[in-house]
Amino acid sequence: MRSYSAGFSCCRHHDVYQKEEAVMNYRKGIFINLILFIVLAVLTGIVYLPEKKSVSETVVQEIELVGLNVSEIAAVAVINDAARFGLIHREGHISLEPGVEGMSYSVEAMQSFLFRISKLKAVSSIEKSLDDTVYGFETPRAVITLILSSGNKKRLILGEPISLDGSSYLRIEDPAASDDTVYLLSSEDTELFLSEPIIFSSDFIMPRVELKELDTLKSIELDFRGADFPSFSIENNGGFLFTLSEPIVSTLDYERTLKELIFPILSLSSVRTESLFPEPLLKEDEILSLNISLNEDEMYTLSLFRHEGKIFAGTEKGRAIAELSEEDLPFLDLHYLDLLNGSVYHCNVSEIESVVIEDSLEGEDYNITLSGESVNIQALINGVSVEYPQVMEFFDVLTKTGIARELPGSGGSDFQKQKTVFSILIYKKTGGMDRLEFVPSENNELALYVNGTAYFSTYYKTVLDIRKSLSELILKEGA
Repeated sequence: MRSYSAGFSCCRHHDVYQKEEAVMNYRKGIFINLILFIVLAVLTGIVYLPEKKSVSETVVQEIELVGLNVSEIAAVAVINDAARFGLIHREGHISLEPGVEGMSYSVEAMQSFLFRISKLKAVSSIEKSLDDTVYGFETPRAVITLILSSGNKKRLILGEPISLDGSSYLRIEDPAASDDTVYLLSSEDTELFLSEPIIFSSDFIMPRVELKELDTLKSIELDFRGADFPSFSIENNGGFLFTLSEPIVSTLDYERTLKELIFPILSLSSVRTESLFPEPLLKEDEILSLNISLNEDEMYTLSLFRHEGKIFAGTEKGRAIAELSEEDLPFLDLHYLDLLNGSVYHCNVSEIESVVIEDSLEGEDYNITLSGESVNIQALINGVSVEYPQVMEFFDVLTKTGIARELPGSGGSDFQKQKTVFSILIYKKTGGMDRLEFVPSENNELALYVNGTAYFSTYYKTVLDIRKSLSELILKEGA
């Protein structure tokens, strides 16, 4: 088994000497045209295969602005007062334009940027005023142009800040869909629009793993040294399916796992590598040990130390190899329950072949068969045909098994005493199967057994919502 403590990466740079007629309405549109020329070359010969879309929970009051898979984005052009740059995305590889010769760039940081843009959401929308000038769209603070693999474009225009918290007005220009709505963007997402290329430069601490190679990442262990957070381990089951393996076994919300754990760890970079603390770091200063397994035969180990108010990455023997920014370490105060995102069970609908539901209380059985791929998924529910939008709405309800509380132990004794009142068998295309059993528990809750083990209870409302959704689908589609 090989062991590493640091890695480095670089990106290729492209020289482009072409010119085309201006098609932008803004003063700085010439730069976007440069990106468009590169993309036209990139798109030549590309056969687009859309990714299987997953069902994600809807956050209250948030509005999806982009709703794309990363594979659908061929390039992103960013213009703001501080910088002009673009990210070119081709067949899983990402490059920065224009790059600086001799500077290394974090592919993981660029992947994270594309991922956040593809899932961008607004806090809310507002009723548009008759006076458009109040929003600042005439002289925008920043413009992000998405060039899609289909050749279409989508512009996200950042207007004036709304308040001291940094939130801003946002407008979307999309030739394929008229949208005159004014959106409110959070301060965190506003920072995306004000980014500079320097955010992608990096001296790597952890191994380089590109997005298309993410299945080579087998497991991550976080061993917290203090008592504030429990240690935990996750495993990668492939296809963006992650499982919590310690201290309990559970499926995880893949978007949250990528955003708050995997991308930050793989993007770890040094803010300073010279003039570090000269003496060995003390064991009592260690706050976290990270163990990453790749391809089953490569193990990367890194210890994090807090010394004199600063965080250092070091070897197990305490030799400091880099100083880290605490802003880049969101997992330092991450509880494993956060990765469940409030739901006991998670599953990608594109991986499901069929579902059998037994409602013992109502004396009803439901047989659900899925067909089709991506945005063409259809279902037969007890012989009734259901189209894609209704299928996605139903499975959003089916997998939204809200956590009421964490149960002590495995809950095995409760399972022996009580009868299952509602069960769901989920058959997967891989040949696997998940069994969800809802068993009456205390506090007017239901212990939810996943494949024979219960770590959490859920609410009776979970069953009621599934039952209601099924009844409405059969009555509506069968009418």
